[in-house]
Amino acid sequence: MIAAPSTPRSLPPGPSFYIASGYGNAPRVAELARALTDQGWRHTYDWTATTCCLHSEAVARSPGWIAARELNAAVSADLVVVLLPGLRGTHTEFGAALAARRSVVLHTEDPADFAPGAHACPFYWFPGVTRVVLPFASLPPWLLGRYGLRPAERSIADAGD
Repeated sequence: MIAAPSTPRSLPPGPSFYIASGYGNAPRVAELARALTDQGWRHTYDWTATTCCLHSEAVARSPGWIAARELNAAVSADLVVVLLPGLRGTHTEFGAALAARRSVVLHTEDPADFAPGAHACPFYWFPGVTRVVLPFASLPPWLLGRYGLRPAERSIADAGD
Protein backbone atom coordinates (compact mmCIF):
# COMPACT_ATOMS: atom_id res chain seq x y z
CA MET A 1 0.00 0.00 0.00
CA ILE A 2 1.31 3.43 -0.91
CA ALA A 3 0.82 6.10 1.70
CA ALA A 4 1.69 9.74 1.97
CA PRO A 5 4.78 10.57 3.98
CA SER A 6 3.96 10.03 7.66
CA THR A 7 5.88 13.09 8.80
CA PRO A 8 6.37 16.39 7.02
CA ARG A 9 9.51 16.36 4.92
CA SER A 10 11.59 19.51 4.61
CA LEU A 11 13.46 20.24 1.43
CA PRO A 12 17.23 20.26 1.96
CA PRO A 13 19.30 23.30 1.07
CA GLY A 14 19.77 23.43 -2.69
CA PRO A 15 16.91 20.98 -3.23
CA SER A 16 16.62 18.84 -6.31
CA PHE A 17 13.64 19.02 -8.62
CA TYR A 18 12.13 17.40 -11.67
CA ILE A 19 9.52 18.92 -13.97
CA ALA A 20 6.99 16.59 -15.59
CA SER A 21 4.92 17.86 -18.49
CA GLY A 22 4.01 17.27 -22.10
CA TYR A 23 6.29 18.08 -25.02
CA GLY A 24 4.11 21.06 -25.90
CA ASN A 25 5.19 22.63 -22.60
CA ALA A 26 8.94 22.16 -23.20
CA PRO A 27 9.63 25.93 -23.41
CA ARG A 28 7.87 26.47 -20.07
CA VAL A 29 9.72 23.54 -18.52
CA ALA A 30 13.03 25.06 -19.63
CA GLU A 31 12.05 28.50 -18.31
CA LEU A 32 11.01 27.13 -14.91
CA ALA A 33 14.14 24.98 -14.68
CA ARG A 34 16.31 28.05 -15.36
CA ALA A 35 14.54 30.04 -12.65
CA LEU A 36 15.07 27.27 -10.08
CA THR A 37 18.66 26.42 -11.02
CA ASP A 38 19.54 30.13 -10.91
CA GLN A 39 18.57 29.96 -7.22
CA GLY A 40 20.81 26.97 -6.50
CA TRP A 41 18.31 24.17 -7.04
CA ARG A 42 19.54 21.00 -8.79
CA HIS A 43 17.64 19.69 -11.81
CA THR A 44 17.64 15.88 -11.74
CA TYR A 45 17.09 15.56 -15.51
CA ASP A 46 16.37 17.96 -18.35
CA TRP A 47 14.15 15.97 -20.68
CA THR A 48 13.73 19.00 -22.94
CA ALA A 49 17.25 18.30 -24.21
CA THR A 50 16.03 14.98 -25.69
CA THR A 51 12.98 16.31 -27.54
CA CYS A 52 15.11 16.91 -30.64
CA CYS A 53 16.05 13.24 -30.92
CA LEU A 54 12.71 11.57 -30.19
CA HIS A 55 12.37 10.32 -33.74
CA SER A 56 16.02 9.41 -34.20
CA GLU A 57 17.23 5.95 -35.15
CA ALA A 58 18.85 5.48 -31.73
CA VAL A 59 15.55 6.08 -29.96
CA ALA A 60 13.74 3.78 -32.38
CA ARG A 61 16.20 0.98 -31.52
CA SER A 62 15.99 1.50 -27.76
CA PRO A 63 13.05 3.74 -26.77
CA GLY A 64 13.17 2.79 -23.09
CA TRP A 65 16.28 4.79 -22.24
CA ILE A 66 14.37 8.08 -22.18
CA ALA A 67 11.64 6.58 -19.99
CA ALA A 68 14.24 5.18 -17.59
CA ARG A 69 15.99 8.53 -17.25
CA GLU A 70 12.73 10.39 -16.68
CA LEU A 71 11.46 7.93 -14.06
CA ASN A 72 14.80 7.89 -12.24
CA ALA A 73 14.79 11.69 -12.21
CA ALA A 74 11.24 11.86 -10.85
CA VAL A 75 11.84 9.40 -8.01
CA SER A 76 15.18 10.93 -7.01
CA ALA A 77 14.00 14.56 -6.86
CA ASP A 78 13.09 16.28 -3.61
CA LEU A 79 10.23 18.04 -5.39
CA VAL A 80 8.38 17.10 -8.57
CA VAL A 81 6.56 19.91 -10.36
CA VAL A 82 3.88 18.78 -12.81
CA LEU A 83 2.89 21.35 -15.43
CA LEU A 84 -0.55 20.56 -16.78
CA PRO A 85 -1.74 19.64 -19.28
CA GLY A 86 0.15 16.42 -19.48
CA LEU A 87 -0.43 13.10 -21.15
CA ARG A 88 0.53 9.52 -20.33
CA GLY A 89 4.22 10.12 -19.69
CA THR A 90 3.52 13.09 -17.43
CA HIS A 91 1.07 11.08 -15.38
CA THR A 92 3.43 8.10 -15.26
CA GLU A 93 6.13 10.35 -13.78
CA PHE A 94 3.55 11.86 -11.41
CA GLY A 95 2.57 8.36 -10.25
CA ALA A 96 6.20 7.31 -9.82
CA ALA A 97 6.81 10.40 -7.67
CA LEU A 98 3.82 9.51 -5.50
CA ALA A 99 4.98 5.89 -5.18
CA ALA A 100 8.42 7.13 -4.13
CA ARG A 101 6.76 9.45 -1.59
CA ARG A 102 8.11 12.58 -3.23
CA SER A 103 6.52 15.97 -2.73
CA VAL A 104 4.52 17.06 -5.76
CA VAL A 105 3.23 20.43 -6.93
CA LEU A 106 0.62 20.33 -9.70
CA HIS A 107 0.34 23.55 -11.68
CA THR A 108 -2.35 24.67 -14.08
CA GLU A 109 -3.70 27.94 -15.36
CA ASP A 110 -7.13 26.36 -15.87
CA PRO A 111 -9.17 25.73 -12.71
CA ALA A 112 -11.22 23.16 -14.67
CA ASP A 113 -8.20 20.83 -14.46
CA PHE A 114 -8.96 20.43 -10.76
CA ALA A 115 -12.75 20.29 -10.99
CA PRO A 116 -14.09 16.91 -9.86
CA GLY A 117 -15.33 14.82 -12.75
CA ALA A 118 -14.11 12.86 -15.72
CA HIS A 119 -11.45 15.44 -16.66
CA ALA A 120 -9.53 15.41 -13.37
CA CYS A 121 -7.32 12.60 -12.11
CA PRO A 122 -8.24 11.40 -8.58
CA PHE A 123 -4.54 11.26 -7.70
CA TYR A 124 -4.51 15.06 -7.85
CA TRP A 125 -6.02 14.89 -4.35
CA PHE A 126 -3.54 12.37 -2.93
CA PRO A 127 -2.15 13.53 0.45
CA GLY A 128 0.97 15.62 0.04
CA VAL A 129 0.05 16.85 -3.45
CA THR A 130 -0.22 20.63 -3.72
CA ARG A 131 -2.54 21.97 -6.43
CA VAL A 132 -1.71 25.46 -7.71
CA VAL A 133 -3.85 27.54 -10.09
CA LEU A 134 -2.12 30.70 -11.23
CA PRO A 135 -0.57 32.22 -14.35
CA PHE A 136 2.61 30.42 -15.39
CA ALA A 137 4.65 33.62 -14.99
CA SER A 138 3.74 33.56 -11.29
CA LEU A 139 4.84 29.95 -10.73
CA PRO A 140 8.64 30.45 -10.40
CA PRO A 141 8.28 33.17 -7.74
CA TRP A 142 5.57 31.11 -5.99
CA LEU A 143 7.83 28.03 -5.84
CA LEU A 144 10.85 30.05 -4.71
CA GLY A 145 8.79 31.88 -2.12
CA ARG A 146 7.31 28.64 -0.86
CA TYR A 147 10.39 26.42 -0.98
CA GLY A 148 13.39 28.41 -2.11
CA LEU A 149 14.10 31.10 0.45
CA ARG A 150 14.86 28.83 3.39
CA PRO A 151 14.27 25.33 2.05
CA ALA A 152 15.43 23.49 5.17
CA GLU A 153 12.83 25.32 7.25
CA ARG A 154 9.90 24.84 4.92
CA SER A 155 7.79 21.73 5.15
CA ILE A 156 6.16 20.31 2.04
CA ALA A 157 3.19 19.21 4.14
CA ASP A 158 2.64 22.82 5.21
CA ALA A 159 2.29 23.84 1.56
CA GLY A 160 -0.48 21.38 0.69
CA ASP A 161 -4.12 22.09 0.11
